[in-house]
Amino acid sequence: MLVFVEKCASARSPHATLRRENAPNPSSTMADANCSSAMTPPPNSLLVSIVVPVYNAQAYIDTCMVGLCNQDYRNIELIAINDGSIDASGDLLAQWVARDARVIALSHPENANRGVAATRNLGLRHARGHYVWFVDVDDRVRPGAISHLLSIARDRRADVVAFNAEESGDGVSPRRVYQKPKPANDLTGQAWVTLSCLQKECPHLVWLRFYRRAYLDECALQFREGIVHEDIAWITEGDLRAQRFVYIDTVLYDYLRNPQSITRDESNASLIRRAESLFVVVEQLREINLRVPMSDETRTLLRAELVGQGLQVNRLRQHLTDTALRKRIDDRIKRTNFWRALWQDATRLTRKRQLAQVMLRDFLHR
Repeated sequence: MLVFVEKCASARSPHATLRRENAPNPSSTMADANCSSAMTPPPNSLLVSIVVPVYNAQAYIDTCMVGLCNQDYRNIELIAINDGSIDASGDLLAQWVARDARVIALSHPENANRGVAATRNLGLRHARGHYVWFVDVDDRVRPGAISHLLSIARDRRADVVAFNAEESGDGVSPRRVYQKPKPANDLTGQAWVTLSCLQKECPHLVWLRFYRRAYLDECALQFREGIVHEDIAWITEGDLRAQRFVYIDTVLYDYLRNPQSITRDESNASLIRRAESLFVVVEQLREINLRVPMSDETRTLLRAELVGQGLQVNRLRQHLTDTALRKRIDDRIKRTNFWRALWQDATRLTRKRQLAQVMLRDFLHR
């Protein structure tokens, strides 16, 4: 299948090009359970790829692009993917391609709307940088963020660098995403995941990570397409398999809560989509828990996280006002023995108690 690249950095080439979506990446290799850290390339060769999905974002594009193009670190490629927008987003991206040679505009075949997972995957396939950062178009990157992240990643040879962000908007007072203290020393990904679960601070936000590109290739990470909450499994496995994980408690990103986002949309269409996606997410987390080597403590904590995500299905189901959609969820729960499987996953008394309440309520309402 071919994908049209709408003027890949037009200052380098005046012609549009075709890139084959399924062309193999020569730097992509499969690793076993954990992914190894590579030697650090010379600083002057370090290209940073920034992947920005765009969907009906005409109100945000200029501010986002200015914030990224005006960063003090200049050796970047800014890959903006138009996910089938029906507003002026495509035209605005074309203007930025003409304005700055580092901007690359992509779209899906036939300008289809494929969702954020497929859009990020497309951007990642075309990324050429030593490091990759996923940025949401309606958020803000603070000045100097890229140079700071690159310095940390390079000097400490990190597979993954996590950092702090400030959340605001939608009537919420500004607050840091990470509230609890974290160690400043290098960790393994497993140690980070264990700490995050113990602290109950597990924000599944892909823009909170700065990745070594070779690490992503070695781990063969892909966003699961066709669902929402696609970043839960990505963040979990991407953190877990890192041999060098670094956290810096510096706010480098402004997360602007969008009242129109699917996670805040209480319509029946949004609720059913989220609930059905969580069935898939639970299976993804269960598969990661079985496949990736980890300590017994980490495995137990991740199983509790898995059960927690599964219990969200019940919360979403309760908010459905469409009886046919609610029955669809009920039928899937029964068909897959969903609660019983989660009961087997649960190792902690708190989770078992929560599941028992849900199972009893379902039994009484038969």
